[in-house]
Amino acid sequence: MEDCCSELRKEIVRLALRKERRFVPRTKNMPCHWNPTTVENPEVGIPFNDIAAWHFIARLVEDGHDLEEVVLDQPAGDKGYVMSVHLEANVSRLYIKFQLKNGNIFGRSFHYCTR
Repeated sequence: MEDCCSELRKEIVRLALRKERRFVPRTKNMPCHWNPTTVENPEVGIPFNDIAAWHFIARLVEDGHDLEEVVLDQPAGDKGYVMSVHLEANVSRLYIKFQLKNGNIFGRSFHYCTR
């Protein structure tokens, strides 16, 4: 898929860095697999926490990491954004998915790839 434009990237970074604009839904309509505490942050040698995960996402997006737009199954037809991140050798890639909606960012996935 085509990579996202710079204005969208700026919006993602802005929302990811604003505590009052970032959420992790845990509803039937917006299921998530948001588990940053199960992923070791190779920069510090300890697992991510929620704040570190959001700041990591912002930095990746700001630095131009590949960002793929996808159509979500739930809510059906909504847009989401996916990143697959190589953290270090011999470790599964990190799978990140989030959604922008109503001026907010929703963390949908943050975990090691299982596929």
